[in-house]
Amino acid sequence: MKLSLSTEEVPRWVVHLLSGAFHDADPRNVDRVTILALDRLEHCFKNIALSSYSDERGAIFNHLHGDQTATFFYLCSNEAWKIGDMLLAGQFFLLNKMRNGFVCMYDTILPDIFLLNHTIGTMLGKAAYGDYFVAYHGVTVGTDRAIQPVIGKNVIMYPQSSVTGDCNVGDGAVFSAKATLMRMNVEADTIVSGIYPAIVKTPRRKDFVGRYFKITR
Repeated sequence: MKLSLSTEEVPRWVVHLLSGAFHDADPRNVDRVTILALDRLEHCFKNIALSSYSDERGAIFNHLHGDQTATFFYLCSNEAWKIGDMLLAGQFFLLNKMRNGFVCMYDTILPDIFLLNHTIGTMLGKAAYGDYFVAYHGVTVGTDRAIQPVIGKNVIMYPQSSVTGDCNVGDGAVFSAKATLMRMNVEADTIVSGIYPAIVKTPRRKDFVGRYFKITR
């Protein structure tokens, strides 16, 4: 993977950010967590078609690219949670919220391949997420009455759209800006618009996900 910082510099950069934000930052697990997160980041980014994420040689990570760092910090928080370092997990979560306006708890399981596009105001909560998922700014996904949504593969959520609660979203669904879905299912390859309960569902005829990901058909 092509890095804007060397693999040795990435943990030092992370420690600098954490130490500047938290008086009780503990760097002991930073090296381990960042290595694991970079491995997952490479797998994710090499499948993204946007030129700032990958080229013919593979994945690209620029530590000054806000959407990319939001993905990286989420992965770091999740890896810290996996090894039981709750202090580090919580600090990565808060750092992401402060720097990128992105809210995704460390124990939320995002798919292996996903894209965050302009993260301000995005909240990805507990759900079953499929690969090749796209979330724009202001997107909300979360539980309602303790029930989580199920989101299929190749789903795109445009700005300020939301899915909450008992929803089953089929593969290839596309949410128009500000579409709001609750307690309702969506068939595969459907464009969703409107605000619950006045939802409008239209068959999708264009390829949207191919704009974002390298998918072999």
